[in-house]
Amino acid sequence: FQLNGFLWTSGANPNGYFYGNSLIPVVLGNTYTLRLAGGGQINSGNKYNVAVYLDANQNYVYETSERVFGVGFLSTTNLKNFTFTIPPTALTGTTRLRVVILKQNQGNITPCPVSGSLGDVEDYTLVVSPPASNKSYQITEYKIGQTQDTESAIVSTFEAKCKESVTVYTSPY
Repeated sequence: FQLNGFLWTSGANPNGYFYGNSLIPVVLGNTYTLRLAGGGQINSGNKYNVAVYLDANQNYVYETSERVFGVGFLSTTNLKNFTFTIPPTALTGTTRLRVVILKQNQGNITPCPVSGSLGDVEDYTLVVSPPASNKSYQITEYKIGQTQDTESAIVSTFEAKCKESVTVYTSPY
């Protein structure tokens, strides 16, 4: 499993399940390439289907409508690329991405395969951010002018959506 600089080599996970807690950064609306390679049973010539789900509404339930990729196909140990897009309607913050790999001919692939299915389910933690163009900053500008008796400051503030702030001081020179 490789996504946006994160690499994980998994094997036969206990009960066919893996929970990854490393944080993988992604951006709303961006398209990513998920790289997968088979091993074990896939080496033996078996064919597997792949589907990817994103808990876009962060309700801790993988819904069929949250499939961002699939159904793909793995049949060899060669690295294979699958592309998917983070939906622009997804909530920002920490959420989960589920990769389901099931041996072919086991019925429809779902986010929660039935017990006894031949395959693997892996969950990864994503941190979803808004696109850079939607980031804005609070800027406070101070214009300092001096007279013989007093010092005055003219302050103008521009507010935005982020918590970050920048203060700009205009030089009187």
